[in-house]
Amino acid sequence: IAKIKTEKAENDIELEVVANYLAIYKMMELQKIFEENIKEEKSRLKEVQSLQKHGTVTKNEVIRAELQLSDRELNALTNSKNIKIALHDLKTLIQIPENEEIAIDTTSSLDEMNGLDPYDFYMAKALQNEEMRIASQELNISKTELKMVKGNYLPSVHFFGNYGFYYPNYKFFPPNPYLYTLGQVGIEATFDLSSLYKNKTKMEQANTKIKWQEMQNEIVKEEIQDKLYKEHTQYQEILEKFVVVDKALDLADENYRIVKLKYLNQLVLITEMVDADNALLQAKYNKISTRLDAVLKHYELLHTAGMLPQS
Repeated sequence: IAKIKTEKAENDIELEVVANYLAIYKMMELQKIFEENIKEEKSRLKEVQSLQKHGTVTKNEVIRAELQLSDRELNALTNSKNIKIALHDLKTLIQIPENEEIAIDTTSSLDEMNGLDPYDFYMAKALQNEEMRIASQELNISKTELKMVKGNYLPSVHFFGNYGFYYPNYKFFPPNPYLYTLGQVGIEATFDLSSLYKNKTKMEQANTKIKWQEMQNEIVKEEIQDKLYKEHTQYQEILEKFVVVDKALDLADENYRIVKLKYLNQLVLITEMVDADNALLQAKYNKISTRLDAVLKHYELLHTAGMLPQS
């Protein structure tokens, strides 16, 4: 049981490291989006300021563009600080010295996701995960304890033997004054009558403990089934979102292009330009966030099924 608990602790920490890594990955991708957007906002501000000099837009348009840029810069600053905090937490988790740097690889493709196997495949594996194996060992211990209690009904059997020199020989009277040797070997059986009464209560306790442990095993099994079904369904849902978020990004990108063109021709207000910009930023984030959510959910599914890859 101690070995299994050690294995479980290692897998729990592995999943925690993965979750921290992916959270940092997500924030770093968001930082890239913010930085790209800030460049776009600065370029737009110059355009608005130029239009204002020519009297084609009001001061309010310039202020709105400046506020939008300030908001993006503030978001980028907050996110960058959050990245530093998360990196520090990750170093603490994996026991990297404070003065050492840690880098997150964000160059890998997130589109190459592992396929989703049927629920029954994961459930068959989950029945052998750490929690189920611990519960099984606990039940075996209870059964062994019952066998030990049953043993109290049986007599204790001992082998004995001795050999020695004796003087004088008291087997005769008067005693024989000569040295003699004597050896004995045999089997001795003892039985405690009081244990018949005392052991009845112990037997009831042992049987009750086995029934309780069997119920605990069923509870653990049902909890694992419920958790696994939830994670399997959620993973399937996230995978199905890929097409939706990709399409949403294409639409947001096209909408932004059209609104920007209209704005430069003074056909729409800057508020519509800001809305289109926000929608595009959200669509970009949704795409990367959905991919990372799928990776994390896949690891959670493997963790519950006891299938985490060993490092």
